[in-house]
Amino acid sequence: MEEYAQTEWPNLKVYMNSITEQFSTFNLSGPKSRIIMQRVFPNVDFSNEKFPFMNFKYIDYLDTKIRILRASFTGELGYEIYVPPKYALKLWERIFYFSRDINLVPYGTETMHLLRAEKGYIIVGQDTDGTVTPIDLNLSWMIGKNKKDFIGKRSLSRSDIVKSDRKQLVGLVPVNKTYGIEEGQHVVEEEKISTPIKKPVRMLGQVTSSYFSPTLNHSVAMALIKGGNRKIGSQLFVSTNNLNTIAVEVVKPNFIDPTNQRLTS
Repeated sequence: MEEYAQTEWPNLKVYMNSITEQFSTFNLSGPKSRIIMQRVFPNVDFSNEKFPFMNFKYIDYLDTKIRILRASFTGELGYEIYVPPKYALKLWERIFYFSRDINLVPYGTETMHLLRAEKGYIIVGQDTDGTVTPIDLNLSWMIGKNKKDFIGKRSLSRSDIVKSDRKQLVGLVPVNKTYGIEEGQHVVEEEKISTPIKKPVRMLGQVTSSYFSPTLNHSVAMALIKGGNRKIGSQLFVSTNNLNTIAVEVVKPNFIDPTNQRLTS
C-alpha cells in the first residue's frame, strides 16, 4: 500500500501509519482456552455460536477497549488478545489467576513453530520464497476467484505459473520413525548417492521445515518439491549431511487434525 501510494497515485493525499507497536498481544491457545477466556471476560459469550472461528470483537476492559480475535497459529482452539501496553501486565496476571487449576504455561516461538508445522501452517520466507504462489501451497481456496481483478491476478495465469512440474508444498514422514529429517536438505528420487560424486544428483526440491513431533512421536517435515501433489503417497529420499539418504513417505502437509475439529469446535 505504501509503494502504490508513492509510485502509482502520488497525487492522492493518503498516508499510512502502522499501529502494531501500539498494542501488546497475547495468544491464548489450547483445548481449555475458552474456559479461561470466559473467566477473564465474564460478560462475553465465547460459545461457538456467538464467537465462531475467525470472528473478531471489541471488548470493554477497564477503561479502554481491547480487540479479541478467535484465531490460532497452533492448530488448537485459540484467541488473540490485543491490548494497550499499559494494561498488558494486569491482563497477563488476570489470565494466570483464572487458570490456576488448568496448568496454563507460557510458550515461546520454538514451541509455536513446532505446533504450526504439525498443523501444516507455513511461515512466509521459510516455507516459501519469491517464486511460490498460493496455488503451489494448495491455498487456491483463498484466492477471490469471483473478483474482477486484484493485485497479482494476471500473474496466476501465466504459463510458467501453471506448469505441472512447479514446486509444491508437501509433507514428509520418515519411513523409519527413529530417523530425523534435517531442514535444508534435498529431496531426491535416488536412494544411493555415489561417493565421490561422479554425476549431478537430480534434486526435486528441498526441506523447508522439520521438527520432532512429541504428539506423533516421530519427525514431521514440509518440503517444496517438483510436482509435489502428484507424488503424495509415494516414497522419496532426503539427503543427509554425510551423503547418505533416508527414505520418506510423501503425505499432505497436515499431520494433526486434518478436518479442523480442534480449531472450529
